[in-house]
Formats: sequence, structure tokens, C-alpha cells
Amino acid sequence: MYNERDDKFTELSLSKDKIEGRLISINDNYLAMSWLYGDIVLVNSSKPCKIKNDEPHIKYKSNKVNDIEFSPFNNKIIASAYDDSSVLWKIPDGEIKENITKELQIYNKHTKKVTYITFNPVVDNLLCSGTLGGEIHIWNPEKGDNYIEFKSDDSPTMISWNTNGDLVGVTTKNRFMNIFDPRNNEMVLKQLISEDYVSPKFGWIDNNLFVSTGYDKAKKEKMLKLWDIRKQSNNSLNKGEITSIKINSSKTDIFTPFINKELKIIYAIGKEKSSIIDFDYKEEKFTKIRDWSCKASICSVLLDRKYLNKNELEIDRFVNVYKDYKYIYYSSFSLLKNNKLIKNGNLFPAENNIISNEEWIEGKNLENKDNKKEIVIKKKEKYINNNNQSQLKIISERETKQKKIENKNEEKEIRYNSNKDQKEKYLINKEKQVEEIEIENKEEEKESRDLKLNIQNLLKRDLIK
Repeated sequence: MYNERDDKFTELSLSKDKIEGRLISINDNYLAMSWLYGDIVLVNSSKPCKIKNDEPHIKYKSNKVNDIEFSPFNNKIIASAYDDSSVLWKIPDGEIKENITKELQIYNKHTKKVTYITFNPVVDNLLCSGTLGGEIHIWNPEKGDNYIEFKSDDSPTMISWNTNGDLVGVTTKNRFMNIFDPRNNEMVLKQLISEDYVSPKFGWIDNNLFVSTGYDKAKKEKMLKLWDIRKQSNNSLNKGEITSIKINSSKTDIFTPFINKELKIIYAIGKEKSSIIDFDYKEEKFTKIRDWSCKASICSVLLDRKYLNKNELEIDRFVNVYKDYKYIYYSSFSLLKNNKLIKNGNLFPAENNIISNEEWIEGKNLENKDNKKEIVIKKKEKYINNNNQSQLKIISERETKQKKIENKNEEKEIRYNSNKDQKEKYLINKEKQVEEIEIENKEEEKESRDLKLNIQNLLKRDLIK
């Protein structure tokens, strides 16, 4: 059941700059809004109201905010992207009585305008930010240090971590999907996902499946497509597209997919129209539940499902900026009490465990096991092509390291044995040479003695005569 709430946030002075990032971000306590002149305004998210002129602002030296996002682990922490840097802010405890001007951290190692910023969903204190031109940085907001820098093939239109937090997906203005493995510092995938130049968007279903929105020239329609990164060859998904479904809207509309993993629902939220699509994981197919003509929105974000009203069987809630920037409103989806999905349980996600920066760097991941997220050590995977077949092999880094160590030890032993043999041969040759020299010396001495005797005999004869 779809419902648009009547209460709204009004009297807004939102920034009207064209950006790829988000104008708003929300958690259970705050709604953050990108305001005029580069400010961010904070209000109580549970009480829609007219925005007063004296509401607290987050103020920075830049005159434009390109993206904002709250931390998934601390509702007092918010990250923002500006033309010259990425900034982390901390909201003070208690009532906010004055503007926030002191940054928690400034990250200014990008060389171009920062357009997108997002927190890792399972790793505490890990951010990914991207710039105009495609610089992607993974960095620690506690220290302001960057772990890894890599390059996408164009400016990002969206950046998102997969559900396990070990891969970063980047859709770009030139219509490609880039997927990076930051810890192995390699590009796992580069795939054309749309055939027009309207900003492509995507969403992760799990660690390997993602959906993308874009235009299909052959079908002349907007499409939602499903991809599996395991079905690749030479870092390309030539056969990776599993299925697709038409989205009823104009060619120029921009759709963003939002995923409800527990109920297997995909919301394709557009600026003109939106669709709800059911996804069958086993059959790998889409079935459209319904299209609906919602209010045209310039930006929509999804509230974390742990903050939903479970008593009213609310399953998802969106926060939307109306197209003329005049107000922000909530739209929500809930189940009727007789819905069969209620009997199946697992309507809401389990609480996330968190892994630290250090654990993540060491190779630890969060894996889903028996519907509970547990910390496990995942061996780093490397993707190789075997006999020109599009198949994926996983090689344990430990095994390869062990093999290298064994090979080195074998080489050392061979070199040692070889050197030993060479030394023995050298000594034997030396001994032979000494023996030959001694024999030669003895022969020379004998010849010398014989010669002396001969001379003496001759002298004796001469004397006798």
C-alpha cells in the first residue's frame, strides 16, 4: 500500500545547482538539506514543518554542496562533498543552538571537484569519494589518510559499495559501470550499461548481482537490467545481463533503483514516474507489480529500514524533494495485515555487525550466514581467464604465497646443491693438477740427476785419458 503523507517540510531555500549527488540525507534524528550558498541545514526528521530562518546551519568556506550522506553507524556524523574537498562533520549532543563551523575532518587530496561521497555499509570509518573526471579515493575519515586511489573512465553519476563492503561500483557519464576491488587495487569489471547519455544509475542486490537503469536503442525503451559479475570474460559482461524489464517513462527521465532485499522488491524511482518491480532470485526474472504516478521529484532518498514503523507494517519510506524545490515530503509503503508475506517473517533486516578499518585492510569481510552477519576472514580473490572460457576461478592468496615460498626454497636448495657440486669438482680438478705438477717435478728432477751423472762420467773418462 502506497501513501504520501500530508505533512511537509516547507519554506525551503534549497540549492538549485545541477549535481549528480544528493540534495538531502536522513536518519532517525535529522534531515540534512543542501541549502543556498553552500550551507547544510539540519532539522528534526520526525517533525515536518516550516523551516525557520534561524535553523542551525553547517557552514563551510565553499559556496556549493555537491553531495551529503549520514554515517550508517553514528547518526551524529555527516559527510559532505564540495568543489575543493570532502568534509566530515560531527553534530553536537543535545539541542543545536548555533551554527556548526568546526570540521571534524577535511580531506583535500582530490585534484578536481568532488561530486559524490558515500560511507562503507559495514566498515566503521571508511569513505569513498569521487570527482569530476573520475578520481576515486578510499580514505579514513578519522585520520584523513587515503588508502587507495584509482581512476574510473569518466565522471561518476553514482558510487555505491556492495552489501559486503569489499567492492565499489561506479556508474559514469559515458554510460559505463566500473567495479573496483580496492584491497587488491584492481578493476573487476568495466561494462557498457546504457545506450544514451542520460545519467545511468544502479543498485546492488547482493555481493554479485546489481541492477542498472538506462536506455536500450534496439528496444527504444527505458530498461531496468539485472547483471551478474560472475558471468564475465576479460572484465566484461558480454553474457552477464540476466534479464531486463521496460520502465514506462520518457527517454530523458532519470531513474534510480532502490532495493528491498528481504522482500525482493526493486523501486525504480524516476523524476516523472516510478515503478515497483518484484524480483525472483531463483528464477532470475522481473515481474512488474505496478507503476504509479507519484509527484515529480528532483531527488529521493531511502530511510534506513531499521528506523521504520514496524507496528504499522511499514516496509519502506522515501524522502522526496518536489520538482520546484518548494517542499520535501514523505512517501511510504506498507503491507496490509492479511498479506501472505507477513507469515513468512524476515520483513526487516537484522542488525549489522561492524568491522574496523584495520580488520578490513587485513582482509576481513562481513558475510551473510544463516541470516546473521558474522565476521569472517575472506581470502582475497583474483579473477583469471582460463583457456579463453568465460569462467571465474578463485585462487587463495595464501596458497599462492606458500607456493612462492616453496619455489624460492627449492631454488635456494638447487643453487646450494649446484654450488656444492661446483666446489667439489673444482677441488678434484685442483688435486689432479697438483698431482700432475708433482709428477712433472719428479720427472724433471730425475732427468736432472741423470744428466749430472752423464756429465760426471764423461769428465772421468777425459781425466783417465
